Amino acid sequence: MQAVPTISGLREQKLVVLTLLATVFFVLIFPQVVLATTEWTEPTSTRDVIRQALDKETLQRGFTIETPQKKFRVGVTPGAVGERDEVQVRLKSLLPTEVDLQGQVLLSNIYVYDIFNKDTVPVYEPIWVALALERESEQGGVLKMWDSNMSAWMPVPSSQAGDEYRAALHLPFGILAIFEQTDPEFSGAASWYDWYGAAMNEYEIGDVVEVTNVANGVTLTTTIVSRGPYTHGRIIDLPRDVFAGLADVGEGVIQVSVRRVNR
Repeated sequence: MQAVPTISGLREQKLVVLTLLATVFFVLIFPQVVLATTEWTEPTSTRDVIRQALDKETLQRGFTIETPQKKFRVGVTPGAVGERDEVQVRLKSLLPTEVDLQGQVLLSNIYVYDIFNKDTVPVYEPIWVALALERESEQGGVLKMWDSNMSAWMPVPSSQAGDEYRAALHLPFGILAIFEQTDPEFSGAASWYDWYGAAMNEYEIGDVVEVTNVANGVTLTTTIVSRGPYTHGRIIDLPRDVFAGLADVGEGVIQVSVRRVNR
């Protein structure tokens, strides 16, 4: 005759089962949960925040990769890297001591994104980036990217949604950060070209600037519509008609001071 389990026996069996389940959870599962929730901390050195391989199918439909705390996001739009079978996307954080801040005030962490493979990855469609503002400033903030050719932080045309700055880039690699907005006056050489607006790196596209010929004091305004110039010592390329209002076009290059007037 088979013995009928007593209530106390059933309780003991239940306790054993629960103990085994708890052991499995804390030994096998919990460490992974802890790892997932504590993977991101304030950066203490150059490090990979996250790295992801994207296959051809994923690249065709687009993909967004972000840091665990959602402070930095990169969106690879469909067709952005052409018909490649696979690329690697890496996000990295940098310490302020690892870059040249050039005396500027940081309002966010410094992030690096890198889209790479065995060879150079060309970009055909925008790469969307979004950085979170870490601290407020009465002067406001501006998103900038490090330009290794100019050895300077250059403003990036961007939009702001709450505490997030967003931009569309056409580069497979970038070092980005949000800085406190300043409106310094820039001085240097100006030339002219046949275009409807000015080219300048220090201000954002769409900004209205006041340009003064240092030699005669004549001042005119123009709008920044493009990036450049990329010649050492030259800070702005002016539309021909604006240059002609400041000096004789035949001079070619003049010394000017430039300041933003629309902020």
